[in-house]
Amino acid sequence: MNRRSIALVVAGVIVVAAAITFFVVRAGDSDNPDTDISADRSNVFGHPGQPSTQPLPTGRPATVTADFVREPCAVVTVEELGVALAQPFHLVSGTFLRRDRPPAVKAGGCGYSFIADGSDAAETYHQVEVTVTQQTADGAKLMTECLARTGPIPYGKVDAGDQACLSAGSKLVIKLGANHYSINVAATPPRADRRDEDAELAPMVKAAAKLFATRLPSG
Repeated sequence: MNRRSIALVVAGVIVVAAAITFFVVRAGDSDNPDTDISADRSNVFGHPGQPSTQPLPTGRPATVTADFVREPCAVVTVEELGVALAQPFHLVSGTFLRRDRPPAVKAGGCGYSFIADGSDAAETYHQVEVTVTQQTADGAKLMTECLARTGPIPYGKVDAGDQACLSAGSKLVIKLGANHYSINVAATPPRADRRDEDAELAPMVKAAAKLFATRLPSG
């Protein structure tokens, strides 16, 4: 056998060995459920097996109202909001949030979408959406009405911004200077019995409000 023939045989053996190794590794991964917790495990917020080694991307505080109107999704990143929501969501669901899609501009504000890691779409609280909106017309009225209502915990005053109040439907109104904003958390699918839903979601609404209060413009 000449040198060229030997080289071809060796090359063929290397290719076959590489292919076998690839399929063995793939088969091993399929048997280990922990390897598929997320397509990109950095997307999972608060997971104890995913310590953060990278600086957390942060948003830009809006100096004036025009900044928020122009770029409402720039004040807070999905990463820092996910971190803020991680613990209260874990207490309610037993799992962790993962980013769903990029923040999306909505009328008067921005929506942030998350999904529960490792859950099925039919499971309770599979998807969580946080919406922040500037209330340009009736913000003061919403605040007055919320504060005037007498209801059980978790409704009523919240320690955030200059003034804040949580009402039914997991909707929080916050006052910053001359401006009013609403922050709402929606979790779907809901539980069959929704009587405790507002109490379960309240810690997430409050955590989001405390973060947004440091970035939203006051005038």
